[in-house]
Amino acid sequence: MKQSLASACLDPDVTERAKLTVGNKTDAQGGTVEDLPFHDKKKKRVHA
Repeated sequence: MKQSLASACLDPDVTERAKLTVGNKTDAQGGTVEDLPFHDKKKKRVHA
């Protein structure tokens, strides 16, 4: 796949698809905010 994954702590008001920069000044990479595929915001899944 040749893709990288970064994790960041964001303010709750940051929307999905917002652009951000991850890294330091010498090795910064661009990224896009995405929802976690396993996080159920609306609590639709029932847990056993």
